[in-house]
Amino acid sequence: MTAIKHKKTISTTKMRDKVWKLVSKYIRMKERGVCFTCGNRRHWKEQNCGHFIHQAKTSKLAFCEDILHCQCVKCNKYMSGNLLEYTTKMVKIYGLQQVETWKRESSKPYNWKVSELETLIEKYKELNKKLSEKYGDI
Repeated sequence: MTAIKHKKTISTTKMRDKVWKLVSKYIRMKERGVCFTCGNRRHWKEQNCGHFIHQAKTSKLAFCEDILHCQCVKCNKYMSGNLLEYTTKMVKIYGLQQVETWKRESSKPYNWKVSELETLIEKYKELNKKLSEKYGDI
């Protein structure tokens, strides 16, 4: 009798965590370690990736690059995202109508499909590789 090999499945939660790590790295590298809200510059590894809309983490906007930006630990963690400055900059860049649309969309829960997450993992692995080749470790 031969043993049946089972393909190891990864939960969507773990896959979302993996996507987040890749997206966070991409945003911080792409923005070269400059805090979106205060301008503090540090090595990208010492910065965070901040969410403009915190509840977006469970929505279709969870990995939307337009609402994610490099932030220093002070702004992101200790100032809860420095949301007044974040909002001011988002409105200036994207306009009030787009910001309001994102806020509405962020309140709609979304169940990510494994195939969507796999696609995002591959996309951000490739983007991170290209940035690393272009800038080195920055």
